[in-house]
Amino acid sequence: MSVRTLWACFNAESLWKSACFTSLPSFTHEAQDRQHHFLDEILVPQQPGDRILTLVKPDSSLSSYHQSIGAGFYRESLCEDLQSWEENGAPNWRSLPVPCGLISETMSQGKQSPFANVPSAYQGVFSSDHLPDYQDVVKVNDKRYAVDCCHRLGIKSYGTNLQSSSCLAALETHSLPLILKEPFGVSGKGSLVIKHPAILARICDHLKKQMQHGKQLALTVEPFLEKALDFSSQWKISEDGTVTFISYSEILNEHLKFSGVRQPSSALIERIESVGYRAQLEPLLATMFKDGYWGAVCIDSMLLQDGTVVPVVEINARESMGSLAHRWFECLELPSEALFQQYTIKYDAPIDMGALLNTLNEMNALYNKGMKSGVIPLNSLCLQAPDNGEPNNMGRCYMISLGLSAAAVSEVLTEAFQSQGAMVQ
Repeated sequence: MSVRTLWACFNAESLWKSACFTSLPSFTHEAQDRQHHFLDEILVPQQPGDRILTLVKPDSSLSSYHQSIGAGFYRESLCEDLQSWEENGAPNWRSLPVPCGLISETMSQGKQSPFANVPSAYQGVFSSDHLPDYQDVVKVNDKRYAVDCCHRLGIKSYGTNLQSSSCLAALETHSLPLILKEPFGVSGKGSLVIKHPAILARICDHLKKQMQHGKQLALTVEPFLEKALDFSSQWKISEDGTVTFISYSEILNEHLKFSGVRQPSSALIERIESVGYRAQLEPLLATMFKDGYWGAVCIDSMLLQDGTVVPVVEINARESMGSLAHRWFECLELPSEALFQQYTIKYDAPIDMGALLNTLNEMNALYNKGMKSGVIPLNSLCLQAPDNGEPNNMGRCYMISLGLSAAAVSEVLTEAFQSQGAMVQ
């Protein structure tokens, strides 16, 4: 088994999107988000011998804690700390290329396994001979591709692609509520739920103006369905076309934004399997390979209130939060009730991770090996990197919890972060 180097560029969709396409209005304030640069510290090996390459070395207290609970693995970083990262010009995988001098010979000789195949996977120090063609990666990640494939293969799909003036005219009279999606929209950005005719009219005017300036209409419209829950399935397409199922994940979303992952209940898996879910997706995955893609795949799906299983909502031809959560659960040998969750922390001064871990431990809330309940902080840098001079820094915090109710976790985290003058949003 060859040695592999894992690295991650999150929010890859923003690099795949075309400036030629129309875009939906954004109602979220987003300073240039440096948070995505540092999420690579939540990477977990996919197979024995994997090495992880991060931009900045994670907090030593957190790394020691992870090692103590069974998550000690080989990791190297381009920069020793946030200060040296700044001094080196803030290298990141969104920029081309990352300076070769920052990557050790040990890492550069490994076979790269990026979280997502972004441009820097093809233009950096690593060989890309084993990766699919970049344009094929972009093609299969386009949300319109999923809709087209489902229609061709007879897989139930509620989406309709919009790509002409006549489509826009039809949209103006579309039944409400509906969801509009950009080809490369991401969680919380690039999709809109529209419930009122006046809002729909304003959106259509917004799109018309862009088209008059030469933009190409490129959207997907779906009815707003009454769903019971979101779930996903993780797969791998090998270079020879072999398709391997990996896992299911129940996905927690709030207002179209990702908030967490839990292992699905046996009842949910039974319902999914009862409709031949995997058999329905195998032709889709085979088509993706025929169209030039191989590698990690996450299929977003949902269960409706009436019990209907919608097998394909979106295709993510990359790793996903579901696959990361699954590997954390496996690595730590956690029971089925474990929950992987994303929180937003508002802070003024950088969070002292050693102090935070001590506080959680004193509260008997920090998970230690063999315990049946507790919380496990997974990342540090997003809570220590100033957010471009904003008055209040906002950092993403990833946690695993087990054996605790949602209310108990909220109470624990609120108290722990308050001890450092920070707030859980």
